[in-house]
Amino acid sequence: MTPVAEVVKSLVGLLVTGEWPELGRMVSGSRLSIDDMRLAVAHYGRTLTMPPREAFDRLDVVDVVATPQRTVSVRFPLWTLEEGCSDLELVLTVTEGADGLWHARVDDVLVP
Repeated sequence: MTPVAEVVKSLVGLLVTGEWPELGRMVSGSRLSIDDMRLAVAHYGRTLTMPPREAFDRLDVVDVVATPQRTVSVRFPLWTLEEGCSDLELVLTVTEGADGLWHARVDDVLVP
């Protein structure tokens, strides 16, 4: 699994388990607040579940150009107990830090 996929998997795990304070620490500086994320999930009206491992091998990743560090935009469909792969998507910006670790910001949780 790629470093970007590992970040996405960690964030999805926190969304699924509703660990909002921990998620907030991991994605500080996000465009979307924790309250907005929680509302988006609640308004969708289904129960989030962890996707199968292979779902993280099929990330929709686009390189962001003209950034000082390697940065990618990621769209990832969330999974629910009721639907399996759902229409609800997590949209992230993931940047490789000087420390070699990847850091994420949540741009949106939406139904496109």
